[in-house]
Amino acid sequence: MNIAVTQVTDITAISGLSNLVNLNLAETFIQDLKPYIFMDNNWTWVDLSRHSFCWQLDYIEYRHPVTNYTRPWGCDNSDNGNDYDGDGQANEVELWGLTDPFIDDYVAP
Repeated sequence: MNIAVTQVTDITAISGLSNLVNLNLAETFIQDLKPYIFMDNNWTWVDLSRHSFCWQLDYIEYRHPVTNYTRPWGCDNSDNGNDYDGDGQANEVELWGLTDPFIDDYVAP
């Protein structure tokens, strides 16, 4: 699916496309990649938006591997310190601490 070079800001509508294997979101205004991340597809090629949240791009790169993944040359780091899942831990801290920033799975020491 090619959505590149559009004014698209939300990809929630693609979450039900289970046969999708290629996705081009380059040069869009999509920040939140959660719909893509939670799709259980056999991705072969993905090109993502440089406006996406940095921590989500890191999540994809290290925990959601794709055969042919093109990481954007830039990203939006404004959400790194926020807490997407509401468990009290910043997104970036969870990503590198091996808890899941999408799921409230933090266990206090």
